[in-house]
Amino acid sequence: MEMRFEIIRWEEEEREEEVRAHTYVRTPHIGSVLLEESAFPNQLSLQQAMAQSQMVLVYLQIPIHLHFRNIHLYDANGHVQDDWAFSDLAYYLLLLNSGMESVDSIEAQAYAIQQLLRK
Repeated sequence: MEMRFEIIRWEEEEREEEVRAHTYVRTPHIGSVLLEESAFPNQLSLQQAMAQSQMVLVYLQIPIHLHFRNIHLYDANGHVQDDWAFSDLAYYLLLLNSGMESVDSIEAQAYAIQQLLRK
């Protein structure tokens, strides 16, 4: 996907527009939610799956920063919590590397095999 944005500067009654485009990948999955939903038993297992998944992206020459984003969440009291946001690709890689026999992990494996068989 590509995301476009404009920077508009006003100087001495002249309008200068600078249009930039960069690659943007949607990251709808949140690490703390995966822990709450028991996709991973603890923070350590999530971190291990992240490391393995990132190595897969390195091997495939896919930019990691597009699929794994460090984010900051604010709770109702205004406290900041560091977390991670993942793309769909990163989410499936995490589930494949979870080392668990959860329903989510099995579905991710089945999805990956279906995609391979379609080629």
